[in-house]
Amino acid sequence: MLTYHILYNPHAGSGRGQEAAYRLNALLPDDRLLFRDITEIDDYGAFFRSLRDDDRVVIAGGDGTLNRFINDTAPLRTDCGIYYFATGSGNDFLADIGGYYR
Repeated sequence: MLTYHILYNPHAGSGRGQEAAYRLNALLPDDRLLFRDITEIDDYGAFFRSLRDDDRVVIAGGDGTLNRFINDTAPLRTDCGIYYFATGSGNDFLADIGGYYR
């Protein structure tokens, strides 16, 4: 069983970001999912240091969420797997890489 730290933006998707992030429960039913409001993280260094080696991080939000996360964590070294779950209203990044959003 893997542990996923779901960093969701409650403002994504016209204010439905948390609800959209919780859809991951159905997609990863056999894993441990820990949900956290990304807007409340003020120290990413401490956050990443708290992870175990086999933990995964999922960024759940839209383009703005992803942009802010990348800019806030750029100088940090992260050894964990980081994934993106599009829950925003536009999701241009996902479209640019050929992803699918519904």
